[in-house]
Parts: sequence; C-alpha cells; structure tokens
Amino acid sequence: MSDVKLERVVGFPTALGTAVGLIVASTTLVSLGQGFGIAGLVFVASMIIALLMNYFMAFSFGELATMMPKAGSVNDYVRAGLGIVPATVAVITAYILVTIFAGSAEVAVPGIVISESFAGGFSPLVFTVLIILILMAINMAGVKFYGGAEIIMAGIMIVSLFILGFAGLAGVGQPITSSYWPNMPTDWSLVIPLVALAVWLYIGVEYVCPLAEEIKNPEKNIPKAMIIGLLIVFLSQLVYGLASIRYVPLEDLANSPIPHVLAAKAMLGTLGEYWISVVSILASLATISTLMAGVPRMMYGMAKEGQIPRVFAYLNPRTKTPWAGILFIGIILILVNLTGLTNIEKIVIFILAAAFTWFISYILVSLSVIALRRRYPDYPRPYKSPAYPIPQVLAIISMIYVMANIFPDPEVAKAIYTYAVIFIVLTAIYAFVWTKFVQKESMFKPTPIEELMKLEE
Repeated sequence: MSDVKLERVVGFPTALGTAVGLIVASTTLVSLGQGFGIAGLVFVASMIIALLMNYFMAFSFGELATMMPKAGSVNDYVRAGLGIVPATVAVITAYILVTIFAGSAEVAVPGIVISESFAGGFSPLVFTVLIILILMAINMAGVKFYGGAEIIMAGIMIVSLFILGFAGLAGVGQPITSSYWPNMPTDWSLVIPLVALAVWLYIGVEYVCPLAEEIKNPEKNIPKAMIIGLLIVFLSQLVYGLASIRYVPLEDLANSPIPHVLAAKAMLGTLGEYWISVVSILASLATISTLMAGVPRMMYGMAKEGQIPRVFAYLNPRTKTPWAGILFIGIILILVNLTGLTNIEKIVIFILAAAFTWFISYILVSLSVIALRRRYPDYPRPYKSPAYPIPQVLAIISMIYVMANIFPDPEVAKAIYTYAVIFIVLTAIYAFVWTKFVQKESMFKPTPIEELMKLEE
C-alpha cells in the first residue's frame, strides 16, 4: 500500500459546500415543485418534519465523525458499532449503488438541459460524457481544487434560489397568474404522506464526513457544516417553493416533470427560464462532484481495512486523491449513460430502490451511535448528539416509516422493494464471502475504535 496519506488542507467553506452540494440536485428541485403542487402551503409542514428527521441524522453523523475523523466514514462508524458485514452492506448498497443509479440519472439531466436550451441538434449524451470527464479531472486535481469548484457551484446555486424566490414573492417581473392566499387548498391530511417526498429535499448532508481527514478542525467544521447546511437548504427551497405557487397553478406544478423551470419562466419570462436552467445544471454538477469526492474516500477507507480490493487504497502522490475510486465512479457513470438506462422509465424504480437502501444505512448508523455510547461511555466525543438517545430512536422510527411508504402506487412500490432486496442480498453475499474467506475475520464482531484509528498511522 502507498505511504501517501490524506492531508488537512481545506476549511469550513469546503465542508459547507460539500454538505449543500449533494442535497440541492435537479431531482430535488423537481420534488420541491411537485410537493408544493400537490399540497400547496401544507407541504411546508412536511418539509419541516423531514428537516427534523435529517437533523436527527446530522447529530448522529456529527458525533461519529468527530469520534473517528476518518475517510472511511459510514464504513468505520458501522464497523465499530455493529461489525464488518453490516458496515460493508451499508456502504455498498447505500452509497456505491446510489451513485451508480441515482448519480447516473442526475448527471444525464445537465446534458439534456444543455442540448435543449443551449445547443440544439447535439446529442445530450455528448454533453453528459463531457461533464463526467470534467468532474473526474476536478476531483483528480486534489481536494483544494474540488473544494474551490464546489464552493462556487453551491454558492451560485443557493444564491440564485434565494434571488428568484424573493423576486417571485415580491411580485417582480411577470404578472402574477396563480391564486396565492385566498383560494389555496389546505388539506392537512397530506402532511404525513408527503414527508417521504420531502425527505429527498435534504438527504445526503453526511457526504461531508468522508472528507474528515482533509478538513481542518473536523471536530468543529463537520457538525457545523451539516447543521448550517440543512438550514440553508430549507430556507432557500422554502422561499423558491412559496414563490412558485404564487405564479403557477398547483395542478401545473404537480404534473410537470420540470416544475422549477415552469415557475422561473412564469416569474421572469425567458430570463427566468435560462437562469433556472443554469441553476439546474449547477445543481447536478455539484451533486455529481460531491459523489465523486465522497464515495471514493469511503472506498479508500474500506480498502485500507481490507474490505474491498487494495487498489482503492492508493493515493495519487502529487494530489493526494483516491484516483482508483474516482476513476471507477466516473467509468461506471459513463457506462450506465451509454447503455441508455437513464432514459427509460425503469430508472425511477432503480433510484428509489437504491434510496431505500440509503435508509437502511441511516438506521445502522443510528444503531451504531447507541452501541458505541454503551460500549465506550468515556471515549472522547468532541461533538455529542444532543438529547441522546431521542434523535437516534426517532430517526430509526421515521426512516422505517419512509421505507414503508416509498411510493404511493402499490405495483411500483412492489418493484422497488424487489430491486432493493436484490441489491441487499447480493451485497450481503459479497460481504459474507469476502469477510469469511478473504479477510477471514468475524463477520459481526465490532472492530475496536483503537484498531480502526491505528490503520491511519
């Protein structure tokens, strides 16, 4: 294994950009518009409940990340709390598979937008592949280069949502065409059923944790980035959502595949349409760049601990980046798009099935916090989850609820559950075989924290 190690060279802005960068994606902008379209102002209550759920997880991730400030992130947290096999399943199903399926669909969006809005006649696939190659180069160039790009993309994206949202609320631009306050439906029975949709507006804030070995003062900057990042995302999307229902009839938002574009065009005409198109592109770029930063570092941590092939533990001597993981993720994204999988209806089922496994990872992380509190009551915790164990218990209950209500259509839900089970079973088989016959270690015996930390020396 290479002697090259990750270095602490970036600060809070990069941490915040990473925390925000994955959350605000093109797909979350669609979910935002459709949520407001279905329920109007009632969706705000769903957003607040979902925000609290994600804060519960941020508290858990903050505690674990500061106990074990390592690139392995979720793998190390679950391995210390529950053992090797649960840790391997948690990372592969909830992060690598999510990147392959959801990430492939996400990166296809800017290719389509560029092709239709700015370069008619060219295949969207050309732009999609070019974007992937550019993001690979950015991440290969080092965490400082990645951090600078992420700060710029996330900053423009969030500021634009605020500006467009406030412009809409103030009535700047086009004439208001939607009945805003007087005739807005208020069916409060929709609050709970729409929490599952609202969760997608915040999920992924923990992607800052794999940068723990490269962020200065991780014990302060990681929890702060997640807590502030979630609030920024909530406020920016709240403002834009409220502005959207002021300008666009609810049924139009609910039935549109691009409700955020409809709203911006209604607010500011052609300027708004092009502006939100750029925001949508930046949202996808920031999301994919964060995936390319986070997942390879998780794989780096797993490889150092022998859970996946050792090649993923090597760093570029000059840029200190996990080049094999970045190359792997980039190639997979290109291949999935070349197959055309992102252009067929079934990709929605794949995305939600992968997301289903994401919640399993969240549950395992919450259980790990509880297990480690019992096993290591006196271990240094620079950041402690407030009101323990209430956030962890509520997170587990709420995640189970969301998993049980993954999609309103029973037939689609059945397909989602089928693929999710396939993902989990195949990953569990790999974890079992690799741990039993390659590593030859106990599958469910927790790894001592001291042993995990020594692997970084």
